[in-house]
Amino acid sequence: AIKNWQTVIDYGGDDEYLHLNFARALAESGRYKEALAEYNLLQELFPNDHELHKVIQKTINNIQKNIMELQNGQKI
Repeated sequence: AIKNWQTVIDYGGDDEYLHLNFARALAESGRYKEALAEYNLLQELFPNDHELHKVIQKTINNIQKNIMELQNGQKI
């Protein structure tokens, strides 16, 4: 799924919702640092008053927590 999302984005299908699905796929596969980069991009793409902006911020916080736990050798 990740490769498919990346291919669509690379070939001009670049919109917020494609990046959102790509970010989710990365996070679900444990590729947290890449997912974090996508979610940070999404935070810029969605205006502050958009309903997904808060969800994205919460997800960023959760991913950062997961990264810290992995760095500390804890199970997620």
